[in-house]
Amino acid sequence: SSSTTLIDSAIGFPTNVVLEDTPLVDDGAGVKLVRPGRSRLTWETTEHPVDYFDVVLSEIGVANGLTTTITTVQRYRTREPTLQLDNSILELDHFYVFTISPVLGVPDANQGDYTKRVFPRATASLPTAMFQAQ
Repeated sequence: SSSTTLIDSAIGFPTNVVLEDTPLVDDGAGVKLVRPGRSRLTWETTEHPVDYFDVVLSEIGVANGLTTTITTVQRYRTREPTLQLDNSILELDHFYVFTISPVLGVPDANQGDYTKRVFPRATASLPTAMFQAQ
C-alpha cells in the first residue's frame, strides 16, 4: 500500500514594503535620498515562518528605445525584514525595483550558515513597484 505525506511549506510573504518613508506600491514613485548616506528598506511578513530573505536591487532601463532592460545592481541576504543600502549605488533619476524572496528550509541561517537545506522548503518572490531615485 502506498501513502502520501503532505508537508506544510507555507512561507511568510513580504507585504507593505517601504523605502525610507515611501511605500513601494505605485510604479514610478519618486524616492528622495540623502547623498551621501544610507537608506532603510523595510517590509512586513505574513504569519508564516521565514529563515532568511534574499533581496535583489535591479535597475530598470530601456535599450534602443524599445526593449526594457533589468540589470542587477546589488544582492542582499538578511534574516530580518529590513536592510540598509548605500545611496551611492542608486543613480539620480534612474528607475529601480527590489525583488524580495523569503526562504524557508535553511535551519542554520540564524548562525550565518546557508549551506544546510532541509524539508519543508519553500521560497517565493515579490517584486516591488518600480521607483525613481531622486
